[in-house]
This record gives sequence, C-alpha cells and structure tokens, in this order.
Amino acid sequence: MKLDGIKKELGALIVGTQIAVVVLCCLFEVWAFDESLVSKEQKVTMSWFYGPFCAIPAIMVADMVGRVVKRVEIAEKAKTA
Repeated sequence: MKLDGIKKELGALIVGTQIAVVVLCCLFEVWAFDESLVSKEQKVTMSWFYGPFCAIPAIMVADMVGRVVKRVEIAEKAKTA
C-alpha cells in the first residue's frame, strides 16, 4: 500500500470539506438577507451560481471518505492475517 496515495486522499478530504462548508455558509448568508435588499429571484440566481461550488466538493468528500475507509479495511485485514 502506497503511503503517498493516502496523503493525497486525506488532503482532498480536508480541502473538500473546507470548501463545501465555506460555500454553504455563503449560501446561508445570501438567504438571510432581507427581501428589501435582495429579492427572492436574486437569491435563487445566487444559489444556482454558488450551488455547484458546494456540491462538487461535497461529492469529492464522499468519494475520499470511501477511499480512506477501503484503505483502513485493507490495512486491518493485513494486520490480522
């Protein structure tokens, strides 16, 4: 098992989580604006613009979690065998 791969996966897990959380905070902030400042149509438009910047890192995090879990399971099997 290469150690280099796990470093990249853990790094991607951290970066993806940070990006998804920050963008999600931005989206919550957009929706918290008063209707007199930002119309509902503008909020929806902003959500369409920012949404992919939250969804893609979230998918990346899910993928990296799956990869890390596989590596841990393989390491546990090798350790017990």
